[in-house]
Amino acid sequence: MEKKSATIYPYSKRDVQFFRYASLLKEVQPVFAVSPPGWGLCGHDVTDIDGGQPTGVKITEDLEQALQNSELLIITSFENYSGEEGGLKDTLKTAIQFKKPFMLLYPPKTSEGEKLLEEAVHLNLLCWSAEQHNEHIIIQKETLYCEELKVPVTMIVGQGPFTGKFETQLGMRQELLNRGIKVSQVGSRPYCELFGFHSFPSFMFSNELNETQKITGFNYFIKQIEKEERPDLLIVGVPGGIMPVIEKIHNNYGILHVEVSAALEPDTVIFNLYSNTYTTKFYEKTSELIFNRLNCAQTCCFIVSNSWIDYSAYSESEEFRVMTFRKIYDKIIEKPKDVPAISILEPDAFKKATDAAVSVLEEYGAINYY
Repeated sequence: MEKKSATIYPYSKRDVQFFRYASLLKEVQPVFAVSPPGWGLCGHDVTDIDGGQPTGVKITEDLEQALQNSELLIITSFENYSGEEGGLKDTLKTAIQFKKPFMLLYPPKTSEGEKLLEEAVHLNLLCWSAEQHNEHIIIQKETLYCEELKVPVTMIVGQGPFTGKFETQLGMRQELLNRGIKVSQVGSRPYCELFGFHSFPSFMFSNELNETQKITGFNYFIKQIEKEERPDLLIVGVPGGIMPVIEKIHNNYGILHVEVSAALEPDTVIFNLYSNTYTTKFYEKTSELIFNRLNCAQTCCFIVSNSWIDYSAYSESEEFRVMTFRKIYDKIIEKPKDVPAISILEPDAFKKATDAAVSVLEEYGAINYY
């Protein structure tokens, strides 16, 4: 299948994976990255903004010109957008004006946005949306118990949001595929299908299911993947954080992670952390927490991200803000005794993380379990 050239808008540092891991994309080839005026990204390299190696592709602010020179628009998140113009509503208007097919990664949050989306659907411009895809996931609500998985499972979890979990999932996916290891994955973002694997199912956030139904439903969802894809290794990235970060950012106290681990009984966990100087004792206590909370799973490695919490912003306005720097300032001085601690910007970071995850295969005695 020939890939369609795509414009990414509104482009931010959370979207660098579209360019860094473009080889994993199944249907699209990103060619333009457009950020709204005022975001301060115009002129920067598309992957340099989060500390990665530059590609030579520069971020622009000219959405119309990008649309004229690409076949498809990928509309990302407006979560941090505060302008009166240029938001999702105006972006949908522009797509309709240019008759440009588009993918929608996050649903509209206003009635006006929903009406414009309906108009775009009527014009056959919406070619993919994460919300529509998730609606097709069917689970067995009345399943009474979880079935045992035959394949080893690695969970990728984070201390909180924006700790590089999705970057880790894609980096490891690329490494595993290069090694010829058959991997099945469930990712922590709602558009993982674009990269060739499964998104975290929305029913896990539903108010219509009780906790038991979510656990057995997730087990059924994973079991179907195991039966259909017959992988050597299963990797599951869990959205959000495993623990409270600050008082009002409690990450639902990690309940989602407990439910997922109950459904999977994971063998190992990769734990992504905010940038900081951690002690050997911290790593040991964290490994104990993971073992006790996530169904006796063993921590196989820690990944220290290049993002840190701006506590001053929270103390002044109770705004949770994460700052990302482009190179490693904090070196890992004290390391865990038994597992690696990896800086996310290390050149071989995901090779090391993959080595740690694949080591569980040796415990199973073979690569192929069927």
